[in-house]
Amino acid sequence: MDAGRFLVKHASQYGLDPDKIGVWGGSAGGHLSLMTGLAPGNLFPGASELAGYDPTYRCVASYFPATSFLRIDLLKGSNFENPQKFVAMLGGPYEDNLENAKLLSPVEYLSKASPPVLLLHGEKDDVLPISGSRYMVDAAKKAGANVKLLSVKNGRHSFGGNNLDPSLPEIQQHATEFILQHLKPEQQAIDRAVTDEKP
Repeated sequence: MDAGRFLVKHASQYGLDPDKIGVWGGSAGGHLSLMTGLAPGNLFPGASELAGYDPTYRCVASYFPATSFLRIDLLKGSNFENPQKFVAMLGGPYEDNLENAKLLSPVEYLSKASPPVLLLHGEKDDVLPISGSRYMVDAAKKAGANVKLLSVKNGRHSFGGNNLDPSLPEIQQHATEFILQHLKPEQQAIDRAVTDEKP
């Protein structure tokens, strides 16, 4: 979150548009990208010199993330079946830290005001199962949030595996188009106009 705040504070110095910031990440970074884009900044205050510079994120692209630590049934078969995995993250045993588990669950922050989210997840992921991303899509429908999921057949964690469908280049293109659609809408309009004019 402080990284986003830093970009807003120094936008003019780096030639950035502070109104066009998105966030992307994979795996643990996928979880962090969802937290950064969805959770209110005041829940996670950082460096005092960056206070008051929270961005309004335009979109979130998240590859194979964890989406909820309250629904531990969705983590069956994952690394989090080892209870010790929660100790460092939550500050103690899972059963004693359910408030922290909720605080770190991106799905809990979904609302109609959430930025558009694209989840990309392999159907054979055995590190962070795709059930978590499917759960987030269902929760988004109930909350009125814009969340879409690209399921990758034969895809394992980090999109390992053979015969991926869509292929890795197609996955990357899908994410790129999603990001550009939300960060550069005027460019998308120009591209469509040029395409329409071609014979």
